[in-house]
Amino acid sequence: EGVHGLALGTAPTQRLWTALLADETLARRNPQPYTWVTVTETIPETLAVHENNRIALTSPTNTGVPGANTQQGIFPIYIRYVSTTMIGTNVDGSHYNDPGVPWVNYFNGGDAVHGYIRPTYGVPQSNGCVELPIATAQKVYGMLGLGDLVIVE
Repeated sequence: EGVHGLALGTAPTQRLWTALLADETLARRNPQPYTWVTVTETIPETLAVHENNRIALTSPTNTGVPGANTQQGIFPIYIRYVSTTMIGTNVDGSHYNDPGVPWVNYFNGGDAVHGYIRPTYGVPQSNGCVELPIATAQKVYGMLGLGDLVIVE
């Protein structure tokens, strides 16, 4: 969509299909590598960044605790922030207000891949987000863009 100047969306449009079929017919290739993320919720939980046909980065990660599960599925990144404040309600009913959450890639409502300081990674600990160590989140942020897919399985 970006290469053809089309608006980013979550469903393919007629204009997008026409552009894709024309590119395939003329053997045109995307000048940027296609990137996506897989999040595996089996213990230890992991995140992998894929660039075309290779895994470019892997890391332990944290997904949502029971009651705040990270929804499984395929989602496009729809907005990104170098840093933002996250506000919400924990599973126990308490509220949180976390300013300065870094390297944020929102992909499903309030769920995001982002940096967060934890003593350990690889098990459910978040309120539905996909948490990474800060340095890893910065690398991942630099590899991703709007429209890249996050696949949670």
